[in-house]
Amino acid sequence: MAEEHYFLALWPECALSLEIERLTRPFWESLPGAHSVSPPNHHLTLAFLGSLPPQAVTSITAYVGTLHLAGFDLVLERMGWFRRSRILYFAPSRIPEALRVLVRTLRSGLADAGFPPDPGDSGAPPPFVPHVTLARGVRRFAETRSAPLLGWPVGRLCLARSSPGRDYEILAEWRLSGLEDGG
Repeated sequence: MAEEHYFLALWPECALSLEIERLTRPFWESLPGAHSVSPPNHHLTLAFLGSLPPQAVTSITAYVGTLHLAGFDLVLERMGWFRRSRILYFAPSRIPEALRVLVRTLRSGLADAGFPPDPGDSGAPPPFVPHVTLARGVRRFAETRSAPLLGWPVGRLCLARSSPGRDYEILAEWRLSGLEDGG
């Protein structure tokens, strides 16, 4: 069986995921080789945890459940492309301080609990580059149009699992305070 990976991410509500898809479709639908990410899989990764033993999921869920995390507003307004991984993405131009604090809190606490971020190929945790992946397999992207503007009232943090060839599976979720209605 192929390896499963785990990650903590901000997950938009269904209506917002559909709006992301609607607003960004013109940017990726005609790109050769682009494979779009379906709206239910739209998310913004905060901490990639890699492969984990089953008992680790329980420990991580318990740890995150003890945190009192605040919701915040995020504005997605920039299209970008990771050349090496061939990913087209939608991202904020400015990272809100609340998002920086959330990432630091999660990564620090997870590392203290024995779950450091997966270092990837470089051997060091990757820098935090907040983005929502829109399409994979993008070989070139040089868009001249202005990106759409979309406000995201961030109110949901999720622990998810990825398995090759399947949609992401949300294993646990937490509401962030201050945005109880979920946006």
